[in-house]
Amino acid sequence: MTLARRFRGAIGIGWGGLLLLPILGRGATTAQIPAEGPQGSGKRVIVVPVEGPLEATMLALLKRGGDRAKASPGATLLVEIDTEGGAVERMWEIARAIDHVRERDIPTVGFVRHRAWSAGVLVALACGRLYASTTASLGAATPVVQGPGGILPVDEDLKPKILSAFRADFRAFAEAHGRNPRIAEAMVDPDVELKEISVAGERRILRGDEIDDLYARGERVEILRTISPRESLLSLTAREALEFEFVDGVAEDRDEVLQLLGLHGATVEVLVPTWSEQFVQVLRRIGPVLFIAGCILAYVEMKMPGFGIPGILAVASFAVLLFGNYLAGLADVLEIVLVLGGMVLLALEIFAFPGTLFFGILGVASLMAGILLSFQNFVLPQYPMDWIVLRQNVLSIVLWIVAVIAGAWLLSRYLPHLPVLGRMVLGGPTQPMRGGAAMVDALGTPLVGRRGRAVTDLRPAGKVEVEGQLLDAQTEGEFLAEGTPVRVIESAGNRIVVGRGEEEPREEGGAS
Repeated sequence: MTLARRFRGAIGIGWGGLLLLPILGRGATTAQIPAEGPQGSGKRVIVVPVEGPLEATMLALLKRGGDRAKASPGATLLVEIDTEGGAVERMWEIARAIDHVRERDIPTVGFVRHRAWSAGVLVALACGRLYASTTASLGAATPVVQGPGGILPVDEDLKPKILSAFRADFRAFAEAHGRNPRIAEAMVDPDVELKEISVAGERRILRGDEIDDLYARGERVEILRTISPRESLLSLTAREALEFEFVDGVAEDRDEVLQLLGLHGATVEVLVPTWSEQFVQVLRRIGPVLFIAGCILAYVEMKMPGFGIPGILAVASFAVLLFGNYLAGLADVLEIVLVLGGMVLLALEIFAFPGTLFFGILGVASLMAGILLSFQNFVLPQYPMDWIVLRQNVLSIVLWIVAVIAGAWLLSRYLPHLPVLGRMVLGGPTQPMRGGAAMVDALGTPLVGRRGRAVTDLRPAGKVEVEGQLLDAQTEGEFLAEGTPVRVIESAGNRIVVGRGEEEPREEGGAS
């Protein structure tokens, strides 16, 4: 099997596996629990529970809920919230997912059943309308990050930047839905002092710095009460949240929420995670391992004759990586096309236009862009937190690439010296075995030592002609221009290595 055929096999497997992602994703979204209640109104409510610590599984559930609501014209998405929060990254992904559902002209309603603490506040703010149960509480949105052992405090050097982004995004989400942005800011930043005042008979809720500005302008200000003192994060009961117009209403349960929305008697469908959606959490956690393993396995495959197990595992690693992000609602058609397009461009660089670098650079850029975008649910940053997430993702990929380079170097240095594995993967015998087109010529004579000429530039891979045979070959790192004389110095498996050769002596001829 030639290198070209081997790579075409890999591309074929890649296309097949990655194009199956949407099909597999849709097939895993059929589980549901129809809730009991009045039926027959013709209206439909899709309920997505967000309960417990924020997880990637909730992303997958929201994606399915949005798709089902879109498939039923006039359906409403009801997000039932009972969470103590979670990591910053997960909070932002879930809030953005709800925001995307709302942008698809699907009515989104949040119902805080018990708690919307910390990161859960932004999840609640992302909903178009917001209700809370009589026993609910909201607030204390302290920024945290996800560490190996669980939730950790934000690094003190990074905290001002995170807090600034938090305040801006909480304020933006509150303003987008007609809620008091100052209340949202006080839930995030303990330095925000919030008071209720009266100015010229008008009751207002202002920050401490805004009140100082009124005093400086000579306004007569009456302090009615302190809502949130300095160095304290704001938390509200359901009644307080309603008083400060932070929620649209208070209800005992889901049925009362539906009555307030005019949806009494609607068909209610409560979604529960399927096996694939639950598995998203695992796939997201091992994403870095899949990326590094896929790259290293691809490197090993290029050193092996034929298309074998490392190549299959490399394609599988990238397919599983994209599949997990697809189920979470982060990767979609754009990311899949970018990854597949990158594979095609790399194939063109290696086999059709070797040495040009143009297709190779575009291919690598397309692959990296596809992988990067598959870890975030936005393309271009829109909010301050988008920039923070983008920087973190870029840094992560850079670190993964460093790990890939280190792993490939270790393999190339030590694996050839290991018994069995060295012969199978990287080393190979220096003398050819009979039977392969890359090993012998048409008469079965070994190619090592034969002379020829470079048909294309070797940078370091390209094509050479050796005694009438057109072969894929590479140098040991040296760049050779088209037309340069070459000599075969190694031929193992499908790997042909050439070096700079000497001009063959011309036979002198003439009349005797």
